[in-house]
This record gives sequence, C-alpha cells and structure tokens, in this order.
Amino acid sequence: MRRTDEAVEAKAPSTPLGQRAGMSSEGGRLRGYRSVVIQLRAATRDDVPAIAAINVRSWQVSFRGHFPDHFLDALDPADRESFVTEVVTSGPPHHVTVATEDDLVVGYVMLGPPFDDDVDAIETLELYSLYIEPERIGTGLGRLLIDEALRYLRQGPWKAAVLWAPKAVERTCRFYEAAGWVAEAEKTEDVPAGNPVLQVRYRIELSDP
Repeated sequence: MRRTDEAVEAKAPSTPLGQRAGMSSEGGRLRGYRSVVIQLRAATRDDVPAIAAINVRSWQVSFRGHFPDHFLDALDPADRESFVTEVVTSGPPHHVTVATEDDLVVGYVMLGPPFDDDVDAIETLELYSLYIEPERIGTGLGRLLIDEALRYLRQGPWKAAVLWAPKAVERTCRFYEAAGWVAEAEKTEDVPAGNPVLQVRYRIELSDP
C-alpha cells in the first residue's frame, strides 16, 4: 500500500505492508512554520527507528477508512525496522533522505532498484516510499522531499523513475501528478485485513525539467 502527498508513501507491490526494502542539503522553511528550518541529509542506521515510526504513524492516519481500525491500531514500528535497515545500509543505488528539524526526523524519502520485472533495472530507480509526520501535511515538506529525490535521481545515471500509489487516494495521485509523474500501469494488490486495492504505477522521465 502507498499513500502520498505530505503524509505520503509509494510502495512496490511485493513488499510487506508498504515497505521497500551520502548527500546533504539545506531544505528550507515550511509554510506555517516560519521559524523552522528543515535540513535534508542521507539517512544513517541511527535513523531507522524514527523512519519506521513515521511510516506507521502515516499509515494510521493516511489509510484510516481503507483498512480496519483494529489493523491500523495494531501496527508496530518494530516490525518495519528490518526492511528500513536493509535499505538504509545497502548503499547505492539504494538511497534514503531524511528531513530533520532540530535533529528530529520529521520525514523521509526512500529510493532503490525497481521490483517490477517489466521495468529496466539499469536505467530506472523506484521511489519506494515518502512519508512525513502527519501534522506536517500541507506545510510543503512532502514537496521538499520529492524535489530532493528528483535532484538525486537527475544527478545519477538513471533515465526514469517509477512509484506505486493507491488509485483511490486521490490526494496522493494529485501530489505526484503535480510533481510531473505520469500514470503508466495499474494492478490489483491483495492487502492484509482489507479488500484488494487498485494500485497505479507512475513514471517520470528524468530528462524532463
């Protein structure tokens, strides 16, 4: 499952519970947080618990109504730390950027090799997930992270990137479409404790501005 915009995730269908398993730059100020400066940097192993916790909190807010409440309430960040650790520590082409405020992680974006057999694994990377703290929705933090992901991608040898998003979550789809991603495929995914979900695969050509 995935969810985007600024509580966002995009995930590959085969990974558990929407998971997919340095550079730094100054992010800037957020709307509604004029005194707050967000820093962007490459994630380290020490960031794993915070990343997993943001992932779960975002699920619990973003997918309310898409999954049963008892399922969402039972999610445990510890169950996600193994996958996050694998991606964070694998090295290129895996890459995870975290957004921090006063050294506190408030969001992240995760990239790695594509999981789909019909996607060129040499010329393409996949955006596995992008989540922020739910209270930061609408501040521009999600857009800051997607822009940073695209900057990283365009500095590398890749020609395109893909991601998956739930078609029913219109805000998620609008977020990626506004950032230049184009829908190219759909598939139905079986998910735990809920009905099958129709997923949309988005693609962006990195030669585009």
